[in-house]
Amino acid sequence: MGNIGPMELILILAIVLLIFGANKLPEIARSLGKGVRAFRDEAHKIRRDLEQEEKIEEIKDVEELKDVEPQPNVLRKK
Repeated sequence: MGNIGPMELILILAIVLLIFGANKLPEIARSLGKGVRAFRDEAHKIRRDLEQEEKIEEIKDVEELKDVEPQPNVLRKK
């Protein structure tokens, strides 16, 4: 289930052709391509922003560790 075979794909394309006509298909494909491209670009921006936030958090964690004064070693081995 969920797999589209060649016959189903041909049937879908035939229905789209009947509904919209041959003249509208290139325009529809172009619009669909622009929408997919815009979605992909936004997804990349979100991913990049999340990665930058992770790096900033890592830097803050390292800086916090630098601010901690070392504790004297109470138990010394002789």
